Amino acid sequence: MRASSWFQLCGMAIDQSMNVNPGPLEGIQVLDLTDSIPGAYCTRLLAGYGAEVIMVERSPSGGELRHRGPFISDLPDGQNGILFNSLNAGKASLLVDPGSATDRRLVTAIAERSNVLVTDLPSESLAAQGFLPPDLMARNPALVITTMPNVDSKSPFAGLRLSELTLYALSGLMSLVGAVGKPPIKAGGHQASYMAGAHAAALTTFAISASRATGAGATLEIPALSTCAKFFSHMSDPDTAREDPDPADVRRERQNSIVPCKDGYVAVTVYYYQLQTLSEMIDRPDLSEDPRFNTASGLQKHGVELREEIGKWLASRGKTEIVEEAQQRHLLITPVNTSRDLLESKHLRSRKFFREIELAGGKRVQVCGPPFKLSSSAASALGPAPRLGEANSCLSDRHARREAHAEPPGGSQFDGRNKSGARSHDGSAARLPLTGITVLDLTHRLAGPTLTMLLGDWGAEVIKIEWWRRMDAWRGMISIEDDVEGDQSYNKKHGWMRLNRNKRSLTLNLKNPRGKQLFRDLARKADVVVDNFSAGVMDRLDLGYDQLSALNPRIIMISMPGFGTSGPDSTYVSNGPTFEAYSGLASITGYSGEEPRNSVGIWPDVVAGVHGAAAVGMALAARLRTERGDHIELAQSETLINMIGDAVLEYSANGEIRVPAGNSDPAMAPHGVYRCRGQDRWIAIAAATDAEWSAICEVAEGEIPVDDVRFEEQALRRRHARALDKLIESWTSSQDCWELALKLQSRV
Repeated sequence: MRASSWFQLCGMAIDQSMNVNPGPLEGIQVLDLTDSIPGAYCTRLLAGYGAEVIMVERSPSGGELRHRGPFISDLPDGQNGILFNSLNAGKASLLVDPGSATDRRLVTAIAERSNVLVTDLPSESLAAQGFLPPDLMARNPALVITTMPNVDSKSPFAGLRLSELTLYALSGLMSLVGAVGKPPIKAGGHQASYMAGAHAAALTTFAISASRATGAGATLEIPALSTCAKFFSHMSDPDTAREDPDPADVRRERQNSIVPCKDGYVAVTVYYYQLQTLSEMIDRPDLSEDPRFNTASGLQKHGVELREEIGKWLASRGKTEIVEEAQQRHLLITPVNTSRDLLESKHLRSRKFFREIELAGGKRVQVCGPPFKLSSSAASALGPAPRLGEANSCLSDRHARREAHAEPPGGSQFDGRNKSGARSHDGSAARLPLTGITVLDLTHRLAGPTLTMLLGDWGAEVIKIEWWRRMDAWRGMISIEDDVEGDQSYNKKHGWMRLNRNKRSLTLNLKNPRGKQLFRDLARKADVVVDNFSAGVMDRLDLGYDQLSALNPRIIMISMPGFGTSGPDSTYVSNGPTFEAYSGLASITGYSGEEPRNSVGIWPDVVAGVHGAAAVGMALAARLRTERGDHIELAQSETLINMIGDAVLEYSANGEIRVPAGNSDPAMAPHGVYRCRGQDRWIAIAAATDAEWSAICEVAEGEIPVDDVRFEEQALRRRHARALDKLIESWTSSQDCWELALKLQSRV
């Protein structure tokens, strides 16, 4: 069965004009048992590249995201949630009654014929619904089961309940974001939840490719907290924090690079060796001689002061003028784009990034395009998010036909055999899904190495290729000749070692004919080539996809240019903080009513790396069907825009530009970060229901008045959120953050 063909059986018209080629996940059926943002984003990525995603919802009102604001005006209840429409485009809705034996049999039958089952339910809840992974896999041996709990199921804290706020806080990410004298804040939107979903999607695609090759499925557990903590560890250096005498809030302030200008804001990153160029641009030659800024350590300590020094020049100019002049000089300055700016961007329009879809009632809106593009396997032309239960009749009829013809379970759309003759592992439990895959890693710094780290973690042989005179900058050196003894050696930098574990090292000069030939010889037998050079570098070296695929038609190549290989901004230089600005994340991050600011400066690199890993997994799965490789273009700016896709939809549908909101929430109160006993000690508290508010009052033991009419119900608490926050912090400031957190968790 072709991907999305069951939609046609249901009588649903789908515009195939944008999807001439099948997506890389064509033929993959996904049973989605999730009801959370991480789960929805995971299956949204799978649906976006050709998988059939059947979303199971409970009667009578469906999933939680259907009823979560903000909402799209002019749409009926249950169909108007911004998050719901953003995260569930292209899926099918199956409405079930958990108490109905008929419905349970139908869902079980779908699971037995699916390729993937994704759930955020704990194992005991799955078992209560009749889903025991060993039983399912006995009937469907090729099934991939992806579970996405909040916390590792074997952890003593497995029962923790986590929202976006508390996930972001507990993972460590929040410790990096904020301003002097203020509490730490989370990044705008749902960054932690989206990252958990993207990571789950990447690992699921690895398992899909292995299942397609061998017929052997797998059970994966991918906790949201572990995911976010994992990538937090790649963005923080505990040694640096210990050696830095400045308080934590000062270190958080240094993360920010957003500066106001005449008509908005720009993000400015300056390395000490660029100071001369910056001084010339703003006609301030004195800055290049200023000892505060002309060394790497000095600029790191006094970066905030430098932004103040150049602020007057920036304030008198518009962001377009500033960015054009800076980019001509290869300075890392980009505009802070809002959701409106993104939808009006000439660059993104020229790349046809946004897609128009029709929502219920004929309302047409613009949504984010795919986070990456495969040259031979198009992303699906997605329809709108489904109406509640609209697939029930179709799926029931299909099940009845299969029962009538006595089709055995486990058949699904792909029989699991490796028809291509490709190398594959033997399906044993001891072997990882990417065993036998060879990767040539030409990446440096963070984005590319994050991608190849994930490939190596899951079994691929990764050969990291550097030139000895220009090594990966995360080693801390420019050249091998700069090496020093002891812990500061280029082989011992902590960040570099974390990102480049499980890899081999090879030095080649790709500008040298001999080095180039050696690389070509490796590429003849490799499976994947990864680079994150600027657009066009590999082609200029005669090592682009066309040249390599002529040597090896099965090779998969992924390039990670900042702004893509086409469009007026494709030559822009950028880094993590300026990607945050350009892609809109900075515009929704910051304290409520205040200026935008950066979140974690190198967050965009990690986002690109995880999505790139998912792209490689999809291409590997598609290669087993097509027997050919693929060229993947991942524009890091466009990938990050997908991480605020709901904000883009909110502007397109309602005309509302999302702005910084700190730690507040449009519906929940309390919802914030409160000071606790000790230096830089805080607790994140989010109460979604009146019952949770009552539990907080009980734990407070009288320090919060339970009879205050301002806080009787959620709407009133939200209206009086500022007074409520002050009251809560007067209580928490004398408490130990860990002890209090565990007390509160034990009550819900």
